[in-house]
Amino acid sequence: MCGDGTLDAGEECDDGVDNGPGQQCSAACVLNVCGDGDAGPGEECDDGADNADGNSCKADCTNNVCGDGAKGPGEGCDDGNDVDDDDCNNMCALASCGDAIVGPSEECDDGNMDSTDECTETCTLAACSDGHLQAGIGEECDDGPDNADAAACTSECKLAVCGDGHVFATGDGDEECDNGGDNGPGKACKSDCKLNVCGDGDQSPEEACDDGDVDPGDGCSASCTLEACGNGVLDPGEACDDSQNGDNDDACTDLCKLPACGDGFEQPNEGEGCDLGPQNSDTGACTLLCKDAACGDGLVQAGVEQCDDGANNGPGKACKAGCLANFCGDGDKGPGEGCDDGNDDDDDACTSACKPATCGDGFKQPGEQCDLGVANDNTGACTLTCTLPACGDGFVQAGAGEQCDDGNLSSSDACLATCKSAACHDDFVHAGVEQCDDGNTDDTDACVLECVDASCGDGLLHAGVEQCDDDNNVATDACTNACKPATCGDGIVWAGHEQCDDANANNDDACTNSCTLGLCVNGIQNAGELGVDCGGPCPKQCLVINEVDYDQPGTDTAEFVEILNVSSGPVSLAGYHLVPINGANKQSYSPVDLGAAFPTLNAGQYLVVIWGDTTVPGSQLKLITSAISNILQNGAPDGVALVHVPSKQYIDALSYTGSITGVTFMGVGPFDLVEGMPANLADSSNNPGSLSRIPNGIDTNQMGVDWKFVATPTPGTANVP
Repeated sequence: MCGDGTLDAGEECDDGVDNGPGQQCSAACVLNVCGDGDAGPGEECDDGADNADGNSCKADCTNNVCGDGAKGPGEGCDDGNDVDDDDCNNMCALASCGDAIVGPSEECDDGNMDSTDECTETCTLAACSDGHLQAGIGEECDDGPDNADAAACTSECKLAVCGDGHVFATGDGDEECDNGGDNGPGKACKSDCKLNVCGDGDQSPEEACDDGDVDPGDGCSASCTLEACGNGVLDPGEACDDSQNGDNDDACTDLCKLPACGDGFEQPNEGEGCDLGPQNSDTGACTLLCKDAACGDGLVQAGVEQCDDGANNGPGKACKAGCLANFCGDGDKGPGEGCDDGNDDDDDACTSACKPATCGDGFKQPGEQCDLGVANDNTGACTLTCTLPACGDGFVQAGAGEQCDDGNLSSSDACLATCKSAACHDDFVHAGVEQCDDGNTDDTDACVLECVDASCGDGLLHAGVEQCDDDNNVATDACTNACKPATCGDGIVWAGHEQCDDANANNDDACTNSCTLGLCVNGIQNAGELGVDCGGPCPKQCLVINEVDYDQPGTDTAEFVEILNVSSGPVSLAGYHLVPINGANKQSYSPVDLGAAFPTLNAGQYLVVIWGDTTVPGSQLKLITSAISNILQNGAPDGVALVHVPSKQYIDALSYTGSITGVTFMGVGPFDLVEGMPANLADSSNNPGSLSRIPNGIDTNQMGVDWKFVATPTPGTANVP
């Protein structure tokens, strides 16, 4: 069965309780891959069939952002560089955007920087997933590339609500299902977007009964089948009984119910093409009418189709025949396009904005020597006929960079063949006047100052010859006596900047790759450390068990263990396990894989692991391992331990109401849960309180010194005496 943690026939994976959205294995026991519509491990996004380099989520499941070279929603252009003064600026807007003139590659231009109206600041028409909330086109939200059908803001820019047909299961979302208008009592998905399961008192389409308990002998079994079903006699609660003949496509199913769409049995005799029970959805492979999803049915199949307008699909339509959205650059001239040649080349007959090319549109097309758009001028850089001005034509074209034009091509007079005034740095050596002339004003090459030859020791950096030149022979300053800049790894200790320099790339020896001394004090994570200067070879651990409350007055409904990052940097939680220990047999029970819930714990941040529930500040991490309370054992003795399985390290532990020694967990150990001299620490079952480190976060490895019973539990905040 999918979800039991065992890989069965027909399953690609099964991680048990870890199956689900955003995980390596989905709730249907299918591997999470790019393009399935579920953003899994290693993916920034996944919009399924909508993944494309021109959409908010690209084909490789990374977010489309300005500067990645792919023109996405809300971007007027994207040249993939950080040069702000070229044709595409660093906001991914065309250089001419904002002049209130709609250029050939602009979708619009309203001359303002307001991205919440119908034309954005990058001169693109307002569109869902452009990252700007545009109420005028019906948007309720817009989180840009974070929009997704499983997110707080859907791919249609609508706020996620139960009943919208999208399962909101990421971030703060807690929906288990959402079949839209088909939610409700007796349905596979209830009105609160929770799955209809056996034992909830609501009979789902695939249940024969549901009396709200798992007691046998009351007519409804623990698996929600009628206990008398199959005896060939029509008993109370049965719609029919054909002795469970194994044929679910006759007039009576083996659940003693009449055939119905949504009961999980495919019944061709009833006109069904499929029936996945609670998995039926108008966005899935089997619709709510038990029909196989198909392009042209007017329903958009998530992860497969980008659109589906039914009979309106086709060439030149908003939705093409293959249920692919018509967009500029797909080669199909769609609504609102003047042309579409299937590329983003502005130098052919159709521009990247799907407008026909013309002289004066600002793009150089075949047959044109140039095109500066409205700047074309016969005395400028490009003529009115899209031809280039020529030096020697007798006209000074300042826009083309001409300083003079004497009607000849001689470089020996006052006006050079390039139509520049003769001067030092004009790339022509004037005999008797200049020693050299390399055509530039760069004093770091072979020709410097006022056209004289460069020489070593002149205090000027000679590119290609010297890396630096400080006009001295001191080897330990910023420029060595070999005219090379002092760098970490050159074997020379740069005075005042480096503590050491061993001329190697080994970051784990006595001198690090940043030329600082020592391990565990160098401010970086290296040499097997689990954090910055902590864990691994370092005596100081990165994480401590900071507070434990295993016993409350009455029933234990708020049990928790608090973990605190006492290091100076973030710590990866991968491989960390919180392990409750039964003191009677020294065995673990209900261990918690912290890294499976949270990737990182920041410096000074708390992670509160809870059985039941208790309040934790929003800035801290809260992990409810089970809504079931009364899990932590009350002694005597019992305890909890924190271990790092990949490195086989015991990290921290607490033994309460007695001492526990010689424990082993997943290859870590044996280790003791007693630090220093034993101390009989105990929580109270009569009064509120908890076992806390006092002072907060201090671990001297002496349990009798570090731990106290305090009257005020403080989950997610600093302990108080």
